[in-house]
Amino acid sequence: MFKKTLIAAAVATMASSVAMADVKIGGKVEQQQQKSEAGEWSGWSDVRLTVSGDEDLGNGMSAFFKFQDEMGLRTGAGTQQYDQLVGLKSSAGTLIMGKVEDFTESKVMSMTDKTMGAGGVEIGANLGRNEGAIAYVSPSFSGLTVGVAGYALSASGGDQDAFDAVDLGLMYSNGPLSVNVAFENDKRAATAATAATAAFDSGDSTSIGASYAMGDMTVAATFQTTEFDTAGKADEDDTSIALTYAMGNNKLVLGWNDNETSAAAVVTDTNSNVIELQHSFSKHTAAYVNFYNSDVADADTTSFGLQHTF
Repeated sequence: MFKKTLIAAAVATMASSVAMADVKIGGKVEQQQQKSEAGEWSGWSDVRLTVSGDEDLGNGMSAFFKFQDEMGLRTGAGTQQYDQLVGLKSSAGTLIMGKVEDFTESKVMSMTDKTMGAGGVEIGANLGRNEGAIAYVSPSFSGLTVGVAGYALSASGGDQDAFDAVDLGLMYSNGPLSVNVAFENDKRAATAATAATAAFDSGDSTSIGASYAMGDMTVAATFQTTEFDTAGKADEDDTSIALTYAMGNNKLVLGWNDNETSAAAVVTDTNSNVIELQHSFSKHTAAYVNFYNSDVADADTTSFGLQHTF
């Protein structure tokens, strides 16, 4: 009887621990084959693992975390960065610390990034993900949400004070309509060593995007204008349009982008477009074929791939 009581108590303790700290493990495995105008077929892979969780702290407050990283080396498209964050959420809003994607990318430019393959029309300039970020996202006020983030960027990017890079996001959602705006300011002072590198591009950008869903079809458009402080770096204007149309387990994605750069009174205008057909075998497994075309010489690609999420 005593042993049964101990076993029951242990099981109850374990169940209580699981309920308090809900941990989830997921990820994605994707393999793609791609052929460009300038070369032969080549392989491309993306294998990532996501660990996330949350805990109820009581009084309407909860804690959460997310860790996402590559498993092995991503080939054919360079390495990528993913979220590594911890935060608190309550009726007063959400506070996030860690490696966090900026609002410019996650809320605005992503509105036209609808392809599964590597070929897409979403270009633009943004801070991306950086260590040392602190972000706050307000509760929704009649569909309007405000977010602000500061980035204490690595000294390898130049001389900087804390939060020289900031991002402000305004997100509005009302039924089928979404309108998002972001203002990004990066005022890191380049050193002699970093000013000459393409990786260091301080400046200001303003981005606006809108999407509207009409049954099985969704239309989205984004515009971004960027003025760089880095000497010799051309200012950019990017306009993108994406249309997605769902047909049962199939989805058609059409995209177009116009990239205009201006440096030393010389304006360069580049257009690109993409057509992608996606097929979902299930909730977790999908295949796609992608045709990407650009004004840039030898930049056209044809690709197909298979991905599984878990």
